[in-house]
Amino acid sequence: MPLALTVFAFDLRSPLVNSGMARLPQSKETLAAFGLAWTLMIFLCLPLQQVSHLGLVLAKNIKAKRKIQKFVLLICLSFSLASALFVFTPFGAWYLENLHQVNHEIGESARYALMALIPLPLIIGMTSYHSGLLMRVHRTDLISYATFANIGLSLFSVYLFIQLESVNRNPIRLPIYVIYVGSIVEFAVILLGYLRTAQPSLRKIPNSSISYYRAARFFLPLATVMALQGFSRPVINLFVSRGHDSVAVLAAISVSYSLGGIHYGWINSLKSLVPAFPNTKDSQHKIMGFCITCGVSSFILASVLFFTPLRNYILLKLIAVTPEIAELCTVPLVLSAFLPLIALFRTYYHGVAMAKQQTVLLAPSGPTRIVGTILILVALSQTSLHGATIGIAALVGGYILETIVVVWLVFRNT
Repeated sequence: MPLALTVFAFDLRSPLVNSGMARLPQSKETLAAFGLAWTLMIFLCLPLQQVSHLGLVLAKNIKAKRKIQKFVLLICLSFSLASALFVFTPFGAWYLENLHQVNHEIGESARYALMALIPLPLIIGMTSYHSGLLMRVHRTDLISYATFANIGLSLFSVYLFIQLESVNRNPIRLPIYVIYVGSIVEFAVILLGYLRTAQPSLRKIPNSSISYYRAARFFLPLATVMALQGFSRPVINLFVSRGHDSVAVLAAISVSYSLGGIHYGWINSLKSLVPAFPNTKDSQHKIMGFCITCGVSSFILASVLFFTPLRNYILLKLIAVTPEIAELCTVPLVLSAFLPLIALFRTYYHGVAMAKQQTVLLAPSGPTRIVGTILILVALSQTSLHGATIGIAALVGGYILETIVVVWLVFRNT
């Protein structure tokens, strides 16, 4: 439960940052530009969140921990290099401006944000890896402390940096500053917690070797699935931005992504329960029941947030978007309310695959999600639905198809 609360708290950061951007000059353009940049950064960083499972499952002693850490560092640096190549080559400008059909100012702001965030994969990867080591010794409370420190400082930073002249002159700097302040503090707390708790425990366990091949074989299917999940958002942005009033659509879908993920993002953390506890039928049944309870509770929370007038209060007063953007977010937020009812099954069977060290079974689910998302986007683009609604509907549809494949393959082969 501390881990779930941690993820729930972490998901508050994006709406918090959006709230700050909405209060700055050129808010619609800034939300659109950062939405483009952040979806690409999510595409790079989502696989890195899976390195926590390398620490949880494979880092059984200090020797294995050090070897896996070298593997993680190599992956993080390669992702930062990929981000740099995107920013500093003509491909970045062509992708952001020509394909998305946005003006040069928005494309330039998005590239500026990506350039500033080039070191972020390294910070996120090392934070995630050491979080997995803390989970291994059941110290998820320390992960919670780190995340709450992240959120607390992010909240303070928004209201501090929003006063700066440099931020008002170039509003895209606000989310960059806030993300770095929160992420660096979170990593510092996680690392300190590891040094004081997990490292002494690992030193007591006799050393045994682990190969890079085994680490890659465990990690790459998980990373592929998460990368393809992250890739679905740039694909959606690409489709919806080519329609009418692309800036408003991108701003609305950016707000919908962040706000619509608060209530169910923490469900994904439940996948760590299966490998963290004894692998018996009784424990698996209890974990499955717990996942169902969490999924239903999350849906009830979303119903209160998005099916009632509270939705408009959150959008107009707390996040402070314009009435135009709030109207465009209405249907997407209603659709996102149903995501936890799907996520609970996917996260449980992800955990089963990790516990059995059969993560290769998850690999086909990612391509299924992408193909399904694209087909739904093509079909719905022929209707009169607004771009933001089409985007979130495609996201939900692709998520359903991915979950069906995960459940079928893992249930059949384990």
